[in-house]
Amino acid sequence: MTRTTERLAVTTPPTTDLDEATALRHQLADELAAAGHIRTPAVDRALRTVPRHAFAPERPLHAAYANEIIATRHSDDGTVISSISAPWLQADMLEAARIQPGHHALEIGSGGYNAALIAELAGPTGHVTTLDIDPAVTDRATRFLTQTGYGRIRVVTADAEHVPAEVVPDGGFDAIVVTVDTWDLPWIDALAEGGRLVAPLRLHGYHWAISFTKRDGALHSDEPLIVCGFVAMQGDGAWHRNRRTVPGTGVHLSWEDGPRCPSTNSPQPSPASRP
Repeated sequence: MTRTTERLAVTTPPTTDLDEATALRHQLADELAAAGHIRTPAVDRALRTVPRHAFAPERPLHAAYANEIIATRHSDDGTVISSISAPWLQADMLEAARIQPGHHALEIGSGGYNAALIAELAGPTGHVTTLDIDPAVTDRATRFLTQTGYGRIRVVTADAEHVPAEVVPDGGFDAIVVTVDTWDLPWIDALAEGGRLVAPLRLHGYHWAISFTKRDGALHSDEPLIVCGFVAMQGDGAWHRNRRTVPGTGVHLSWEDGPRCPSTNSPQPSPASRP
């Protein structure tokens, strides 16, 4: 089921100390620029503008502006299933996305804060859609985006493996930024020719943030890879571990890549017949 939520912008000032929040926000941006993660005035301005603490009200102010992830939702077993990414990685990925004023941009994996950064880059003539499979996540994103004045961002609840056709602009998105780990790229058709796709791909047990440009219908990578970490993709695009038990040994083998292994319940050769 797909649910789309669009609300008009209503700005509500955060209840925290604005002067302290502004100082911490500029301090974080200074650190990111000095480390080379911020490389353009547009990304610098976005990170100095969007109030990160407003998207993590459960955290103390100083923690909201720390250069690290903020977990915002856990599964029943304690696994983090939604978070605000580390600012250094957000800056790197936004720089790689090359979002310009007037662009149509899609974020896969919502939370609100990164979508607001993208909206700053796309400007008032741009259009931003943020999509997540979890309605609790999209409800939270909608609430905080509205409170911070970014209510024109379209928030969609859907499985990212099947982006609803009605949210894809004519000609495709100019930029797609994926903020959940993935092993596949099912969004090529939703990307405009010449558009940018930035995604954390699972390769040989690691997640690599890779940026692509679509040329002649194919994706071409043209920027350095970044080792990173993201919450797992849910839904039809989820990655499942290939795991096999060696009979009679208690040893378990896992394959990061390749086709799914046969079920462990399938017939196994006897120890005597194995080489």
